Amino acid sequence: MSSDEISRLMALIDEWRSRAERIQHADTEAKSAGVSGAASRQGDPGDAASRRSGAPTILVVDDEDDARILIREILQSAGYTVLEARDGNEGLLVADWHEGPIDLVITDVIMPYLDGGEFGERVRALRAETKVLYISGYASNALVEAGRRGESVAFLPKPFGADELERQVRALLGLETPG
Repeated sequence: MSSDEISRLMALIDEWRSRAERIQHADTEAKSAGVSGAASRQGDPGDAASRRSGAPTILVVDDEDDARILIREILQSAGYTVLEARDGNEGLLVADWHEGPIDLVITDVIMPYLDGGEFGERVRALRAETKVLYISGYASNALVEAGRRGESVAFLPKPFGADELERQVRALLGLETPG
């Protein structure tokens, strides 16, 4: 294992330790407020109010912080519960760790460590019911190859607007589009 890989692994461990501490803190606060631990645990990293209302859960995987944060904000403002990851490896951890359903994954195609095409295949192996929306500013050989095998591939080219993203998400989730 190279020193870069070790550094990245240590950063991921620190981040997950921090998330675990936030979850433990939320559980402690929830217990003192009379809320069950499971409900408070599900609130991190998603929005508990959205989850209770049955909002679909979407995992956003993008190594570009600004893009990931913008996508998260668009989806949360549309009422979705949003989980996040900075790359495919972290995305697999989130997909494995998250106790509830993940209805849709939105993943960048070009990412370090594990590209979006391979990540999409692996997450579907973990969660067969999960749909995948690929996003990228570049054409991807992995997506072209999937299309040649007859697989339906949902793709949204970057840059895209909030309305375009919401339409694509609603279509993939089988939700009716308004008026």
